[in-house]
Parts: sequence; structure tokens; C-alpha cells
Amino acid sequence: MSYAPALNRATCFATGLACGFSFCNPDEGTSYDIFPTHRTTPYAFCTTYAIPDGKEKEFKEKWLALARYYQQQEGYLFTKLMLKKKDLSGETPKYIDLMRWTTADAQARATERPIGKDLVRDLKEVCGDYTPVYYTVAADDHDARLD
Repeated sequence: MSYAPALNRATCFATGLACGFSFCNPDEGTSYDIFPTHRTTPYAFCTTYAIPDGKEKEFKEKWLALARYYQQQEGYLFTKLMLKKKDLSGETPKYIDLMRWTTADAQARATERPIGKDLVRDLKEVCGDYTPVYYTVAADDHDARLD
């Protein structure tokens, strides 16, 4: 009677169970996190926009073109565009975007490439200014978990 098949199955089961557990329950000290989270990516860039009346559609098209370009760059995580303020009394709508990168240098490299410069220039033609401000995470709601 050979125990090799049973030993092989037990080894595969234990290995699969350990790997599955580590990826389903990421922990900074013991497993690799496939998608970097707030703990490993404290870099964010915020940009505010004041869009002239009638230019919102053109602005969104230019902004999306730049976001699509960033999606293809190393170190890029995501960008969110949010309506910050829309005053119905005729004041110019103000938008804010939030870009997350794995490192601060990744954003600078992406913006300095020729295609990035062209897309930023096109965006500036619509909104006048494009100056992402660099921020790091000071606190996060993940730090205050309820037990």
C-alpha cells in the first residue's frame, strides 16, 4: 500500500489552503497584497478646476483623455473627478479630482512625457490651470477600527 498519492494530496491541500488564506486575508507583514492599499500608497494629488460656463463638456472630454493616458502609466492607481461645488446663482462650477499613485515620482514621470505634456496643455486651454497638489495620508478611517 503506497502512501504517496495521499501525501501528495495532503500537501497540495495544505499549500492551497495557506495560499488562499493569505490572499483572501492580506496582512502587511505576512502576505503580498496584489492591489496596493492605503498602507502602501500614501500618495495623492488633488487638483481643483474652475470651468467657464459652457465649457463643462469640453473639460470632461479633455479630463477623460488625460485620465485614460494616466491609466497606462506605471505606478498609477486611479483618478476620481468630483463636483465640488455647483452654485445655481451663476457662479462657475468648481471641480476637484483626486489621483492616487504608488509613488510621488510616478506622477511626475507620467506628466513629463511628451504625450502627457500635450494632454495637460489641452486641459489647460479649457480650464486655465492644471497644478496637482501633492498630499500624503495623515490619517485614515482604517486606523480607527471598531472591535
